Amino acid sequence: MRVFSRHAGLLLLALAAGCSTTQTYPGAWPRVDPTRIEGCPPVTGEYLSDGVRADPFAAPTSLSELALETPMADAIIRITQYGADSLALAAWKDGKVRARRVFSRARGDLACAREGVRLSCGWRSFPAVNVLEVSRHTLYLARATEGSLMVQDVEFYIDFFLLLPFPGMARSWHRFSPPTFPLLPPPAGEPPIGE
Repeated sequence: MRVFSRHAGLLLLALAAGCSTTQTYPGAWPRVDPTRIEGCPPVTGEYLSDGVRADPFAAPTSLSELALETPMADAIIRITQYGADSLALAAWKDGKVRARRVFSRARGDLACAREGVRLSCGWRSFPAVNVLEVSRHTLYLARATEGSLMVQDVEFYIDFFLLLPFPGMARSWHRFSPPTFPLLPPPAGEPPIGE
């Protein structure tokens, strides 16, 4: 019984030792457009996959990695909203769709929230030497008044180090600009942007 209570104490200590980081919306960034259509902010458009984080010391960010789980430099992400019921993201590179994902209200991975269009991206795991991280990302998308896509990434994670869990939560902001030139016609079966 004494061995169990020692391990239970270590487990409780590990669970209580979790950390949290919260980043506020940068004051120097453009205002988020308050427009709503069917309760959701309109985010349909084309955006560069390569973006910037609110933390000026952080590495660059990638919309294709955040939303599609596929890191892709120099890609353009086309977002198409179908009312409040579904949203499609397609990563275009070299004239072809390289990755695509559809979020839907019926599946429960899409919702309209106060913070923006909420995308539940699911669980991911990242194994490393003596450490395993399991995380779940929820993205909130909104458009800025100047046309950029603003993404708030809320990540809940558990790092397992030598089988001890260390939970945490991180909230960060990312900004993705529209491309200088429009992309291409939409893929077959996808309506043009703005329709």
